[in-house]
This record gives sequence, C-alpha cells and structure tokens, in this order.
Amino acid sequence: MIKAIIFDIGGVLYKGKMEDFYHKLQSLLSLENNSFASLFEKNIDDLLLGGKSFFDLIDEININISKEEFKNKAKQAWLDTFVINNEVVKLIGRLKTNFKVCCLSNATDFDVIMDKKTGLDKLFNPYINSCKIKSKKPDEKIFRITLNELNCKANECIYIDDRKKYLETPQMMGFKVLQFENINKLKEELVFLGIRIE
Repeated sequence: MIKAIIFDIGGVLYKGKMEDFYHKLQSLLSLENNSFASLFEKNIDDLLLGGKSFFDLIDEININISKEEFKNKAKQAWLDTFVINNEVVKLIGRLKTNFKVCCLSNATDFDVIMDKKTGLDKLFNPYINSCKIKSKKPDEKIFRITLNELNCKANECIYIDDRKKYLETPQMMGFKVLQFENINKLKEELVFLGIRIE
C-alpha cells in the first residue's frame, strides 16, 4: 500500500533548464562564454553536499562585484529562468489529502533559498535537500534518510524524477519510480498505480 509520494523539484516542480540559468547569470555578470557554468560544474559536489555556498563562487570569479550584488543578480537570473509548474502544484495539493508528500532533491543552499522565496518548500513535509543532509542522489543514503523521515518502507513510496539516472537506485531499493515528462502522463501513471488524484 502506498503511503508516501516523493518529488524531485528541478524539472518537475520548476520548468526551466540550469543551462539557461548559467547563460542568464553570465550575461548579467558580463562573463565570457560558459565560464560560470564551468565554475559551477567544477564545484558541483561541494555545492550539493553543503561543503560550499553557492555565493562563495563569486570569490573564484575575477570581476569587481560585491557578494550582495552577486546575490541579487543570481536571484534575478534564477527568477527569469525557472517558472513554477502550477499543474504539478495543484496535483500535490490533491495528493496531500491521502498521502505523505515529500521533496527529495539535489540542491545547493541557493536552491533552498529560492524554494523558500517561491513558497515551494511549504508544499512538502519533509522537505529534503542534499546540501542539508550531506548526501546526494543517486547515493542510497539520501533515500534511506528520506524513508526514515517519512517512517515508511521503500515499497510504500513512489519516487518521481525527471532524470532516469536518479530512478535506478530507488527502484533497486524497492520504491515504485516514475520518470516525469509531463503532467498528463504523470497523472495517468499514478492512477495506474492505484493513486486517487481527484
């Protein structure tokens, strides 16, 4: 019996691509092509595991800008890039009447700040992010922590992510997994698994 439904955030709750965010921020900072994207990728593990703040990246960019100005430009680029998928938000509202609904996301401290700004963090209980718990997908540890937080077994949970590579570990652990493509397909797949969504 399913007791919990777990959502990734990027690519599911938000429309928009990280590459577009990089390009927007690079443009706002007047940086050379892909220099910020390269810097982000170089630091990705530290950022996702909470070893480094997103805002510390300004120290590695050779431009004359304050941390506060960098924060403001990053927020502007983020809000210009990522749009909330309101259809998924409505679906979560319906699911919450019968199920525990949880977030499980690879995220930097900046992502967490922006989830709070948009209010998406309040949709979930628990709200689990890699930078807070020092473990990231696809490691089994982050899924075990999520199960402990939910007080559920793997076979009592559905995990939804837009990236196939992050579905393999939970599937191996016994989760039901769904790859998100669009809201209509997701609803059909949930109904197929016996989930009432109306």
